[in-house]
Amino acid sequence: MKLSIIAALLALGLGGLAAPTPQDTTKSNEPTGPDLEPQATNSPKILGYDQRQSNNAWAIIKQIKAEKFCKDALTACKIAFATAITESNIYIYANKNVPKSKDYPHDKIGSDHDSVGVFQQRVNYYPLAEAIDPAKSAHLFCKKMKTVKTWKQAETDNQIGVVCQEVQGSGEKMQRKPPC
Repeated sequence: MKLSIIAALLALGLGGLAAPTPQDTTKSNEPTGPDLEPQATNSPKILGYDQRQSNNAWAIIKQIKAEKFCKDALTACKIAFATAITESNIYIYANKNVPKSKDYPHDKIGSDHDSVGVFQQRVNYYPLAEAIDPAKSAHLFCKKMKTVKTWKQAETDNQIGVVCQEVQGSGEKMQRKPPC
């Protein structure tokens, strides 16, 4: 159901309408990294999601549009959102095992290995400042997704799930070979 709402939004947003530019209302004392902009807080709210999730979702949509997938943009978004919903319910996670992650804007704190952000990317393989930022982590996700030969053909939930797993890798695969 929630993915259907996102897919409908994407169809509208990717069909020529620009994703809204978030309005920055971040408090000046909120921590940010050297290459990060403050967390935006005024993106349009998405039905079924709170404001933080909505902000993160719009950041992902905006980045996917910037990736210029053209006719494959909707498929890329479905795969990215299936992953973000599964991994974090579209919340930015810092990680108690990565103390520096708490210095970046985040919504929650987790403890899964060294995984951070909406895609739960491991800082052992990705730079922290990129993995914890929704747009930058979407770029990392898309970069890896483009290496999966079948991603453009993913239409069913099962096919999308297979691509998500290929991009994310399991813990066992990650131990043997980094994802990038």
